[in-house]
Amino acid sequence: MGIGVLSLVFGSAESQAKDQMVFASWGGTYQDAIRTAWIKPFQQKFGVEVTEDTSPEMAKIKAMVDTNTVTWTL
Repeated sequence: MGIGVLSLVFGSAESQAKDQMVFASWGGTYQDAIRTAWIKPFQQKFGVEVTEDTSPEMAKIKAMVDTNTVTWTL
């Protein structure tokens, strides 16, 4: 499990452009709060485009790692 998560973080970082990243979280008010507190200020300060995704379920993570098609940065 730990290696799979590390593959997600480091593998996808190499495949993303330096001025883009994909943030995965669980959506709802939790993700709304993260967007307000972290994502928007980060984008403004560093000029990095952050795309959001939801539903970081184990099956999705495993499929991305198994097929080497990781789309998330964080």
